[in-house]
Amino acid sequence: FPIYAFFAHYFDKRVVLLSLFILALTTYILGNLYYTWFKILGGALVLSGVYFLYLRPSKGLSWIIAGLFWGLAANVHAGQVVVYPLLLLFFVLRQIESKKPATLLKYTLLAFVLTATVVTSLLPWEMIKSGYYPSDLELFRTHFLRGERYTGDITTTMGNFLERYTLEEQLAKRTQQLTAALRFDAIKTMWSALGEAGAHNTLIEWNRLQYRYIAIMVYPLLFMLLLAWSAARFGGSTFTRVSSVIAQTKGAQTIFYLAVACVIWGLLLFFTKYEADFSGLVSPFSLIVVNMFLITLIASYSRFGLSLIVAYAVLGIYKLAIYYRNIIVLDFVL
Repeated sequence: FPIYAFFAHYFDKRVVLLSLFILALTTYILGNLYYTWFKILGGALVLSGVYFLYLRPSKGLSWIIAGLFWGLAANVHAGQVVVYPLLLLFFVLRQIESKKPATLLKYTLLAFVLTATVVTSLLPWEMIKSGYYPSDLELFRTHFLRGERYTGDITTTMGNFLERYTLEEQLAKRTQQLTAALRFDAIKTMWSALGEAGAHNTLIEWNRLQYRYIAIMVYPLLFMLLLAWSAARFGGSTFTRVSSVIAQTKGAQTIFYLAVACVIWGLLLFFTKYEADFSGLVSPFSLIVVNMFLITLIASYSRFGLSLIVAYAVLGIYKLAIYYRNIIVLDFVL
């Protein structure tokens, strides 16, 4: 519902419904229905908060509602919190169009109200966990401290971590995570599978890579968008002509770029012993927005773009059928 509500504000409602159906059939969504479905739920809750902050930012109630949604999302999975500082900074700066002290004060206070609402939403579950499920911050250690364990509390642990890994080493690691996220090596692997094992096994490998990596999810969509743009640029028929709807999508584009920024933010922030661009680790809010925006944009771009995305959806259903028929999903994916 939040995905539909947001994108229907900028695109044709029928196209948004079709795009939602296509999104639901992607390897990322279907592959996570049994594994990290709760993270996808949390990502939708984050988008619910974004909906109010982006479309109704001047109302104080919107910031309280957004804080409630973000608090619920963090209760679903604590990893959602990673993108909150960047999102909050964006929405505060977006509203400060002038240097008037009153405007600055208003949205600074609203930012504190949102933060307080998030914390308040977290308190009941945190109190239960502290009493019955004491935490040793395992997720924090795994994804931000490279899984390292030291004696003492978390503050001492972080101090020891900073002594062990210099700023230069951390910068090199975080930069490497950014370049590795392009996944050119994965494309080479898939291409090799086509030459050595045939199309059938290539589709299985494609599913596996699309499940794991952001770039492999996005590259086919970017390629189709390029095809639609090229057809509109160099073709002259009504079939390839750009739809008038595209001119009205600036607001959705802004949230798309924000989602991309959240992905980059996460890749720079994580210092994990695992792959930082693994789909189960990257912000679900970002993945939902990026995939949904590109799918909807292609479907809305022109009749040719709509044909491309429908053909891609049919191919996706076919390769997922092969995927589920030929392997034990849990063993293969993990």
